[in-house]
Amino acid sequence: IDSLIDLKEAANCGIKVKKLPDDIYCHEVAEFAVAQLLCACKGISQFDKSIKNGEWNQAIHTNFSLRGKTLGIVGFGNIAKCIITLCENWGMNILVTRKHMNKKQHVPNVTFVDFSHLIEKSNYIIFALPINKDTFQMFNENHIQKLNKNSIIVNISRGNIVDENAIYEALKSGRLYKYCTDVFSQEPVN
Repeated sequence: IDSLIDLKEAANCGIKVKKLPDDIYCHEVAEFAVAQLLCACKGISQFDKSIKNGEWNQAIHTNFSLRGKTLGIVGFGNIAKCIITLCENWGMNILVTRKHMNKKQHVPNVTFVDFSHLIEKSNYIIFALPINKDTFQMFNENHIQKLNKNSIIVNISRGNIVDENAIYEALKSGRLYKYCTDVFSQEPVN
């Protein structure tokens, strides 16, 4: 929230800023993340644009399937758990990386891996974790070369979780197929 609210000024004005409860909007945000992934895989926006232009290219962008692909989820909070529930019935291989990898936890249909392994093995990656000093630009140009061909990244965390310049260059070069987000390092976007 510090990217949206000047916390020092709020304190100077006597305004208390509180975090929302952990479980509020989890399902809605998880659904949004999966919707972004589906739209990217099926080329929904391109198809919509071509229809509006009087073209009929329905099969041109719909060849990416979720079934049998590997989904990497960065973070293991309530939203990530909702994403897992939504995606596990599609026959996806689900990899998760989390802050405390040393915790022994068994979750059906989920394999816990380190961040580097997740980047290398995932077809699709969803970032669902808070921003802090350890997660600031945790995905950067060092990770771009490790991406699979036609990788799609969905960022529902904060813009600064990724190095936006590295994302831009990867998209421009074709190293990253698509990047879906509604968060940016500078909000509102100018």
